[in-house]
Amino acid sequence: MYINQLTTNQQEEIKNELTQSLLSIGLEGEELNEAIENGMDSKLNDVSELININNYKKY
Repeated sequence: MYINQLTTNQQEEIKNELTQSLLSIGLEGEELNEAIENGMDSKLNDVSELININNYKKY
């Protein structure tokens, strides 16, 4: 499932978690923005190493 298929609220939560994770590994500026954009355009499983995706999976 792609992140953009989730609810707007879930997408906002993922973006916040993704941003915090990327900041913690030292990304900033344009590099940070590009990584966030790429992450948000990805499948949920593609960001599983950066955030906990269990709360967003459908069962």
